[in-house]
Amino acid sequence: MLPKKNRITKSKDFDNVYKNGVAARAHHLLIKAVSNNKNKTRIGVIVGKKVSPKAVTRNKLKRRLRNIFYQEINNIKKGFDIIVIPSPRLKNEEFVKIKESVIKVLEKINLI
Repeated sequence: MLPKKNRITKSKDFDNVYKNGVAARAHHLLIKAVSNNKNKTRIGVIVGKKVSPKAVTRNKLKRRLRNIFYQEINNIKKGFDIIVIPSPRLKNEEFVKIKESVIKVLEKINLI
């Protein structure tokens, strides 16, 4: 589980990243990032009902994505707010493929 200091919790922070962030996409995954002028990186995961109408499926995907960031948090540059938005096709992918996609997108926007 991500430590509380590495989570985006306030809606104004989500809005800031969503409006001002740099976006990159790869394999059914969108990541937006913006500098936060702090010495820590914070992550937020948004999984909408378009991904799945079932909360169980959405929560499973959120847990997987958060686990990936928990494993990679030391490799990500500090001082950024990051939002992860998966598409519906990502819910059927294996954990390893999701992790590869996340790392590929982070490399695209120079966060790793």
